[in-house]
Amino acid sequence: MPEGALEKKKEKAKREEERKKREQQWLEKHSELTPFRDKNGDLNWRTPNGLIYGQGSAHGDRRKHVLEHTKPNHSKPKHSVFKGEETEVFAMIDEAWSKRGTPSPSKGRDTYVIDMGRKIGTKGERKIKIVVERGTSEIVTAYPVR
Repeated sequence: MPEGALEKKKEKAKREEERKKREQQWLEKHSELTPFRDKNGDLNWRTPNGLIYGQGSAHGDRRKHVLEHTKPNHSKPKHSVFKGEETEVFAMIDEAWSKRGTPSPSKGRDTYVIDMGRKIGTKGERKIKIVVERGTSEIVTAYPVR
């Protein structure tokens, strides 16, 4: 190995370790879901940035629906999977929500596609698609996209 190459390699590894540590600290700080009851008495969960995971979907509630994107589903032709642990998914989505721009309206819902600037999907996806009920922060789904 050429002189200095080992030093550069060590420095790069150190920077990557520091980046991962900062990312983990952010995730730990922002990964809490706070339970609350809506006006109908239904149990919902709110993220630090205001996303609301409520009741609905075939899975029972939107948290469970979103967590379906933490594992492959070979029965679906299109099904993207988040990279990382289940516990990190809500924090990643909440981070994306904090970076959202103008929504694209579609079928009574608002859709946001947020570039995360890093790989967040198992197939190299770098963006998260978040769909909420129109004009609200009530999440319908979220998953990695290219």
